[in-house]
Amino acid sequence: MGAKKKTRATKPSRSAANHHNPATHSAVLVIGLGNPLRGDDSAGRLVAAAVKRRNQPFLKVVESSGEGTDLMELWANADTVIVVDAVASGAETGMVHRFDASQQTLPVRFNNSSTHSFGLGEAVELARALNQLPKHLIVFGIEGKRFDAGSKLSTEVKKAIPTVVDEVLKEAGRLSVAQASACGV
Repeated sequence: MGAKKKTRATKPSRSAANHHNPATHSAVLVIGLGNPLRGDDSAGRLVAAAVKRRNQPFLKVVESSGEGTDLMELWANADTVIVVDAVASGAETGMVHRFDASQQTLPVRFNNSSTHSFGLGEAVELARALNQLPKHLIVFGIEGKRFDAGSKLSTEVKKAIPTVVDEVLKEAGRLSVAQASACGV
């Protein structure tokens, strides 16, 4: 008898493995980013907690500190992801920004509030370079002003949170329907 040849299974590419296969589609992933001890930086987590309380069956909601490699691991097997974070671009506090990060680079000026040297913007671009970006990646940024340790949530950001919760739910519903249609479900 001849020796058996060992083969190593390889992970199929994202496009081959997941797209257009209804069996592999899962809920829309919502990731709320931030540090709950740094005032407006907690905005993404507060939105995620509020979205989670809505108990939507087509959503999977998680909270994260926003460290880049953690984000890439969280969205590794997801086709559709919505990320919510606080930003400091110089715009009016409480303003809500929306970006389709699967189609465009996040503006550099939005990385000013990150406590990570490798945060959301860097994770998006590394995932793009490695062909590991989710098919749909929507980012909502809430303009903040208080990011110091121990600071409280600003009134403007607090007022923006319900609006962003509604926008995330609308976006998730739209993307969930589009995802199901693309798979023939």
